[in-house]
Amino acid sequence: MTDKPHKWGTKLFVTCCAQTACCLRIEVYCGVKQQLGNGPQTSDVKSSPATVRRNIKKMIPVGRVDHHLIVVGRLYTSVPLALELLAKNVYVVGTIQIARIGYAADVIDKRKKRPIR
Repeated sequence: MTDKPHKWGTKLFVTCCAQTACCLRIEVYCGVKQQLGNGPQTSDVKSSPATVRRNIKKMIPVGRVDHHLIVVGRLYTSVPLALELLAKNVYVVGTIQIARIGYAADVIDKRKKRPIR
């Protein structure tokens, strides 16, 4: 399958409404080589957090002071992104991988097994 952009397939970044489950916005990422344009392509090494930022910018009007809540998958979360969105009154719910930049080493549990309740 030489036409696939990478062995994991194509990434879809979808923004959905929590009340109606309707799709509000879709971004398709097929890899850097598949992007359109004539000039040299720059790689966005933080494509997932950058996409969350773009979606928030498009969906929440500038100047709104309401609080918002977004639920994101573990591939899209990071501590700096959560702090940046919190400053904009956007709460983030999701799992953050411990290998992410900005994750505090003090909160990592070093035990091999979960504690017994």
